[in-house]
Amino acid sequence: MRKPLAAIISPPQIRYRLRAFGRQGPAFAWLAKAAAERNRFALEINVNPMLDPLRPDSRFEKIANQIIPAASK
Repeated sequence: MRKPLAAIISPPQIRYRLRAFGRQGPAFAWLAKAAAERNRFALEINVNPMLDPLRPDSRFEKIANQIIPAASK
C-alpha cells in the first residue's frame, strides 16, 4: 500500500515544491494529491498566497471546488 503524501512530505515541503515548480503541470499534480488525501495543506487552498500563481488556471478552481464546495464558500 502506498503511503499518503503527508506521511512522506510535510505540508511545508509541499508548499516549497509547489512554489519551486516552474511548470504548472507538476504543481497541479501535487495539489491534486494533497486534495485527494485531505491533507491540511489542501484545506488552505483558498487562502494560501503561495498558490496565487495557480489561481488563473481552470484546474485550480476545479480542485478547490472538490475540497471546499462552492456552496460553502
